[in-house]
Amino acid sequence: MSGQCLICRRQARGFRHADLRFKAGEERAYPKDWVFCSRTCQEAFHARYVAWLKTRPSLKEALVIESPEQEHEARLAALRHWIGAVDSIGFEKPLSRYSKEEALRVVEAILTGWTQAMAGVSPCGQSSNKESR
Repeated sequence: MSGQCLICRRQARGFRHADLRFKAGEERAYPKDWVFCSRTCQEAFHARYVAWLKTRPSLKEALVIESPEQEHEARLAALRHWIGAVDSIGFEKPLSRYSKEEALRVVEAILTGWTQAMAGVSPCGQSSNKESR
């Protein structure tokens, strides 16, 4: 599978999401850009998709998914992960002095925090969503 993950922009790795507003077999049911790098990103998208469908069921053709409250919580989760990563490196060390590995560790922590929060996954890896999918 080619393309970038719709959530985090990493390389997609075979995870997709069908648009259930359309019948199976219709080309519109399988948007080409709804691809993901991991189950976590796929679930993050799915959580937003379900929330969007519940709030805007009359919009048959719209593809924009909005969830400002969930995104705010995800940013806070990313911040908590960032603090943890920077704490392990040392707050006194300037960002300009980070090694490539340290910088990547911080980026990975931020992405992990954000995608887990968007998917409703707790830090230990279990889903915290109450709804069944």
